[in-house]
Amino acid sequence: MVKVSSLALAGVQVSYAFAAPYFADPQQTVFDTPPTSRIDKINPLKHLSAISPFFIPTEEPTPLPNPTCNITTASFLIRHSSIMGNDDEFEMTMQPFIWKVGNFSDDVFPSKDELAQARMRMRGGEDEDVGVDKWQFLRDWKTPVEEETLEKLSKRGSDDAEYLGKYLRKQLGYLFPPPWKGKNSHKHHHEDADGKHKKKLFGRNVKDDGGDDDGKAPHHHHHDKDGHDVPEKNPKHKEPGPPYKIWTASSARDIDSAQAFIKGAFPDHQAGKEGNGDGVNVQLVKVPNRKKDWEQSLTPHKACDTFEKESSLPPAAKWLKIYAPRIRQRLAHVVPRIADKLEDMDVLAMMELCGYETIIQGDSGFCNVFTDDEWLDGEWYFDVRFHYMMGYGNELSPFLGAPWVKTARHLLAGDVDDQKPHDKDGENKDGNTDLWADWVDEVVEESDELMQAFVEDVVDDGWGLFKRDPHHKGKKHSDKKHKGDKKKHGKKHGKKNKGKKPKEGDKLPEPKLPPNGTHTQLLHAFFTHRESPAFVATFLNLYNDTVNGMPAASVPPVLDMRPEPRQWRTSELVPFLGHIALERFSCGIQDPASDLVAAGEKDTSNDYVRAMVNGKFERMIGCDDGLGKACRWETFEKWVDARLEIWGEQWWDEVCTKKDD
Repeated sequence: MVKVSSLALAGVQVSYAFAAPYFADPQQTVFDTPPTSRIDKINPLKHLSAISPFFIPTEEPTPLPNPTCNITTASFLIRHSSIMGNDDEFEMTMQPFIWKVGNFSDDVFPSKDELAQARMRMRGGEDEDVGVDKWQFLRDWKTPVEEETLEKLSKRGSDDAEYLGKYLRKQLGYLFPPPWKGKNSHKHHHEDADGKHKKKLFGRNVKDDGGDDDGKAPHHHHHDKDGHDVPEKNPKHKEPGPPYKIWTASSARDIDSAQAFIKGAFPDHQAGKEGNGDGVNVQLVKVPNRKKDWEQSLTPHKACDTFEKESSLPPAAKWLKIYAPRIRQRLAHVVPRIADKLEDMDVLAMMELCGYETIIQGDSGFCNVFTDDEWLDGEWYFDVRFHYMMGYGNELSPFLGAPWVKTARHLLAGDVDDQKPHDKDGENKDGNTDLWADWVDEVVEESDELMQAFVEDVVDDGWGLFKRDPHHKGKKHSDKKHKGDKKKHGKKHGKKNKGKKPKEGDKLPEPKLPPNGTHTQLLHAFFTHRESPAFVATFLNLYNDTVNGMPAASVPPVLDMRPEPRQWRTSELVPFLGHIALERFSCGIQDPASDLVAAGEKDTSNDYVRAMVNGKFERMIGCDDGLGKACRWETFEKWVDARLEIWGEQWWDEVCTKKDD
């Protein structure tokens, strides 16, 4: 971990006074609040931090400030979906516990008499919801978490990523390319009595016999090398634009998550068979994990030589030594022979197994053996660890979050006048209004058959297809169990690649343009690892006010108790598929009397930016002068520039290059 004293860069005093301009007064009672007592049975899967399967913290995304507001462009940074185990966690905690239980003698487990007595107590009305009966599973337990399948995407993870694609399409459909784009036009043709092709265009039947009733040039098509239907070049046709891109880090779990997302967000003819995109309308782009020249890659911590995780373990271990013995003490009265063999790390292992076993096979006996307080204490362990690994407790965090925010700010601006290569059909000014106009033109050019289908979709699904309507109610993501991972992803699936068969990701193109070079789309999605959303949160100064509990930048966090309330909850920031979005939105109607509008330019005085974490609005402390505590666009640009002066790329080599001892 880099020390503050080593960041005296060109006379700049690096301090978290800028990252966290407001700190809680040490005398505030939020630090002294006792841990929450038992509540009405929490769902432990929502309190496992980075092991939590995908969930949406709120039923509906935070609505825009008023009905005149509409999102014009957005950038998403998305963690990969649920895997079947993490290498480090398996080696450090789960594997030793698995071996230990495997060596238990039969008399360690609860006897039949003990189980019968427990059932009698329950029938008598005694509270045994975490009693000896819940440990019966351990006698015949065999975990599905295996070394051969670690880091691989689970079946649930694939399903969840596909669901997220559908969910974002539902919420922000108009920021995606039209669903009929790229679909073979012959599917919409019909034959008349003479066998001639005809199509219905805005209420009129038009024969397709080499010409049309409007006297326009006939439409001729050819197929490209991939078999896609592409119009011939002629003056009456637009050149086909570049494909809509999704970017992914190069690890298999990132690629697999992005492919599943694409299958959910795009129709089959755009998504391609494997989720790589069809290459014409949609394209998945692989960014090598250590590609420093692509704005330090999508996994900047892998491109930063001084980043390490080990120094985050001792602070978390201090809290583990406080809460784990309390759990073992309780278990000594429930399953004494098992409790006698447990160590503090075994408590952590069982909580981790609850998450991973549920991801793989749909349930886990370990999810039923702890109280609510114990689950919340375990959550604080991860919050402490990640505070020091990828949050405000690591001085590298804002440096590692800066590249993506800089890229997102550029893309939100639609700014292509910077002497860099860009993927564009022409100059798209602030707000990408030309892209919106192009999209409308495409809609108008379609037949009324497609338009009718589109209208029916809107009627069926509500105007949430067009913008986030606070009154629109979508379907909640189900908590259904996902079975079959063991069968699909067992040892056979998990055998190491011996080089005979190329990896799926090897087929994917690497980026030819800088990360801020694509201005032909309105939504940009990037898939990454768990660290990156937390890095971005620190740069954006999230979770850091003095009103809603202990600010996230409190250094050091308390380690002898669980602070409640608090703002830094990694279960809501970096669960599987956890994502941060920067959304630019405009409110009101452009005043035609405005000097800017009269000059043919866009008036951005009613434009704002907000940060959304898994669909929930979070204030950027220090940049919250707009509607609903969002940030005015002009303020946002200046605020990001000021923070880049402290944590921008000019300091990368200084903070990320290891020094010789």
